[in-house]
Amino acid sequence: MTDYILALDLGQAQDYSAAVVLHRRWWRTRERHDPSTARLWHGIPLILRWPLDTPYPRIVQEVAEAHALFVNKAEFGVKLVVDAGGPGRPVIDLLKACRPVGVSITSGDVPHDRRDGTLTVPKRDICSALVVAYQNGDVKANPKLDNVQEFEKEISKFGYVVKPKSRKIGYEGLDPEVHDDIVVAAALGLWYSTVKLPRAFPGSWGTGRSVEPMDYDWKHPNQRAR
Repeated sequence: MTDYILALDLGQAQDYSAAVVLHRRWWRTRERHDPSTARLWHGIPLILRWPLDTPYPRIVQEVAEAHALFVNKAEFGVKLVVDAGGPGRPVIDLLKACRPVGVSITSGDVPHDRRDGTLTVPKRDICSALVVAYQNGDVKANPKLDNVQEFEKEISKFGYVVKPKSRKIGYEGLDPEVHDDIVVAAALGLWYSTVKLPRAFPGSWGTGRSVEPMDYDWKHPNQRAR
């Protein structure tokens, strides 16, 4: 079982790298822990975004630190999901102690499980799921988090577009001045949580205190130091 997803989107050149933690929850504040009313939603207790040109070893170190801290907070476990495109494969090797799952984001139509344990998934699939969940209130971020305003700006400028040549529908940033790194990281984690993990209430899980995102007060050590 898993109750936290840590998803990492790796940027290149003029793209930022970002990581988002999704907390799988079953009840809201003041709701009874009744399995018959359990409904999966996700809180976001942490958003990390690195400056341009940040060395990958530093990103690896900070992701490993975040993974270790959430392992200590988790009831059942943490799953690390990493964008396997571009620089992703060597970074995945550096994070092997965290047992990461590599996911290649494609422009195709169908997700695939590869023999080497990695996955491929269309960008359209992961991003459309996040947009719908966010609009429905099933993904909520602590409004006091570092980088939360950037996340909200990114998702407000995100939508579907029709590719001129293929006529396929894809999800992209609609404003060229707004990046999508945090949105892609959050979408990657949400896709894994809702497609690769059970969405139904898993029996005795969920006996801990239910929280709304504003109740989260956890910060990465490097954020505290700023």
